[in-house]
Amino acid sequence: MANKKRKLGELLIESGFVSDEQLMNALALQKKSGKMIGQTLIELGYISDSQLMEAFLKKFSINYIDCSDLTVKEEYLKLLNMDMAVKKKILPTNVSGNTLFLAMVNPLDYSTIDEVKFITGRNITPLLATESSIMKAIEKNYGYCSMEKIWNPLNEMHLDADMQFNLDKNIEFNKPEDKEEIDIKIDELYKIGEEPPIVKLVTLILINAVKSRATDIHIEPREKYVNVRYRIDGDLTTVLKISKNLQAAITSRIKIISTMNITIRRLPQDGRSTVRYEGRMIDLRVSTIPSSHGETIVIRILDSVMGLIPLSKLGMPDNIIRELLEMLNKPQGMLFVTGPTGSGKTTTLYSLLTQLSLESESVVTIEDPIEYELENIKQVPVNEKIGFTFSAALRSILRQDPDVVMVGEVRDSDTAQISTKAALTGHLVLSSVHTNDTIATISRLRDLGIEPYLISSALNAILAQRLVKKICDKCRVEFEIPQYLYENYPYLKKLNIGISYKGKGCEECGFTGYKGRVGVFEFLRIDSSLRKAIPKYNSDQDLCNLARENGMKTLIEDACEKVENGTTTLKEVLTKIHYYE
Repeated sequence: MANKKRKLGELLIESGFVSDEQLMNALALQKKSGKMIGQTLIELGYISDSQLMEAFLKKFSINYIDCSDLTVKEEYLKLLNMDMAVKKKILPTNVSGNTLFLAMVNPLDYSTIDEVKFITGRNITPLLATESSIMKAIEKNYGYCSMEKIWNPLNEMHLDADMQFNLDKNIEFNKPEDKEEIDIKIDELYKIGEEPPIVKLVTLILINAVKSRATDIHIEPREKYVNVRYRIDGDLTTVLKISKNLQAAITSRIKIISTMNITIRRLPQDGRSTVRYEGRMIDLRVSTIPSSHGETIVIRILDSVMGLIPLSKLGMPDNIIRELLEMLNKPQGMLFVTGPTGSGKTTTLYSLLTQLSLESESVVTIEDPIEYELENIKQVPVNEKIGFTFSAALRSILRQDPDVVMVGEVRDSDTAQISTKAALTGHLVLSSVHTNDTIATISRLRDLGIEPYLISSALNAILAQRLVKKICDKCRVEFEIPQYLYENYPYLKKLNIGISYKGKGCEECGFTGYKGRVGVFEFLRIDSSLRKAIPKYNSDQDLCNLARENGMKTLIEDACEKVENGTTTLKEVLTKIHYYE
């Protein structure tokens, strides 16, 4: 009986699955979200479902049940209503005498056990189950209708872009004025774009890019061939060279699936499509632009599996995670994520949004464009063509009673002014801005016309970040820093790096020595001393010195730690992170 009342966090620490600091981070987030500690740890990426199961089974005489394909008798389902089952993530599975067997994500949730006991008038025997299997069983047995289920009949019809075209094949196109465009035979373009070998070739290019973890596909016409390149871990790599005589067919096929006008070849176009792969929908953003040898096509791949990443998987130190979670607990103020294009700002913002309590708060995002669909969050796309800019959208959204607003990017003075006012009037504002580091963000806000006293009042924290390539775990070896690097980078001696690593190259990483990317971070918390200094500071260096006295670790310092622990290479740090005196 001594084990019975022990807390789950203690068991996970004892089992070696989480550290004390990770548990503290989860507890800080739990205050905001109200979720169970086990689920919070899973969402932060600290533990897996299986580790949570193992911790339970190791210490308690609790049976495990897989509810995924479970069919429950209607008389048992009537003991609990569906709303409670969904909210508490529980499921009545069986009854024996006066005992109700209850599948639970957290069998140590004694308040829920007592509540169910009171409602049903029965003794409760808890059973351990994963959240995913319980929710699947609730949907199956209670007839819980999610939007995905409502639309399922349409999904089964497989109305992809090709079939949509066939339905609309009689649409009349306006006759182009340009003579070259008049000579194009529309039916012929569609015909070559729908030939089975071309359909297969384009599909293989797309699916292989997803399997290779590519973020973009570049299809570039050359004089004698068409070059296909994937951007993997930030770098472009040629993967295929296609015969020039297939260029028109490939271009037509991509335009068809992304609902572009296939007759327009001399103007840029934008389109989008989706592809289903391994049970998930992957969004494709397609753009074309005319070049000297034909239309260049770039396809941005938005895969939620790659894009929605727990905070702990971003390479962020635990102390920064804890600070960020504390920022999310604040009722108002601004939190900025800063860095150049492609530094992972949007991924970090999405990771933060997934940690909010969506049941008790109204969360709205303004994005250009919406990159990933987030459940239970209102996402608003910017459309500058009709004047619906970030600032216009923000003005409208503030009349929608939001608690948390995520502004994709602060680009102009108007957006900065409205965001600041929102942060001062009871809203938590998350946003991104393009600056080199945390201190430069304060200067950027001043340049956008925000008075320094308002900045010091509204700003809660700033997170600067970069992405660097990770060394492949399979072929990592210790690496002695060559002398020429000290000659080319004189400041390297000041960094005092004791040891470094590199990847030799193996099949696992495609003989590149790298696999995946990880973030490098600089976190600035606006404490009382900085609030007093911001209205009267004379230079960025003054603020930086004060921030470092208060414990701020710079980007280059975090990067050097990742070099010494074998996460990334010195070469990556020297090329991706600027050193500031």
